[in-house]
Amino acid sequence: MRSRAASAAVSTLVLAIALSACTKSASTSSTLSSPTSPSSAVPSMASTAPSMAEDVATFTSTNPAYSFQYPSSWKKEEGTSGHPVTLSPKSGPNWVELTLDKVRSGTTLDAYRRVYRKQVAEWGFTVVATRAATMGGQPALVIESTKMTGPLSRTAAFFTISGDYVYMLTLNGPDDPFDADYFDTDYQAVVSMAESFRLGG
Repeated sequence: MRSRAASAAVSTLVLAIALSACTKSASTSSTLSSPTSPSSAVPSMASTAPSMAEDVATFTSTNPAYSFQYPSSWKKEEGTSGHPVTLSPKSGPNWVELTLDKVRSGTTLDAYRRVYRKQVAEWGFTVVATRAATMGGQPALVIESTKMTGPLSRTAAFFTISGDYVYMLTLNGPDDPFDADYFDTDYQAVVSMAESFRLGG
């Protein structure tokens, strides 16, 4: 089973590589994709996010300034500046991690997407969907990936770029145990989190 610590290390590696690549190609256009299982239907990104089925809490940061809502029953673990918070639903094995990456001004979503796709392929994941979305009123992308070798594993990364930061909310469905129903339910919660994202003070 992939641990959350390993997931954080992987996210850090992706963002470090992305930062290096994006500073060399800041003029590139942007697009992102996220991993999902080809064998199970994944809800499409709706223009209006579904409301959360329960009371919400708000995670807030002042530097940089942003906030977003999440189900209040979910467990919250605060972390580092690069990985400010990890959220876990009360049932099921999945978790959502917020990752921040400071990048050069002018870095595009497409430049970031291409580096992400290359990296997940090296980890044995297949990108199965890339969708347009919004976070905090900013253009965003959703990249869904699936790892089919060995036990099934899925991830869905929602991200946007604002100023000098990439903001990424990633839903992780672990290798063992994996439950598609839980993943699809939690996916809808992350859609709502992304739609509730607010940037600035």
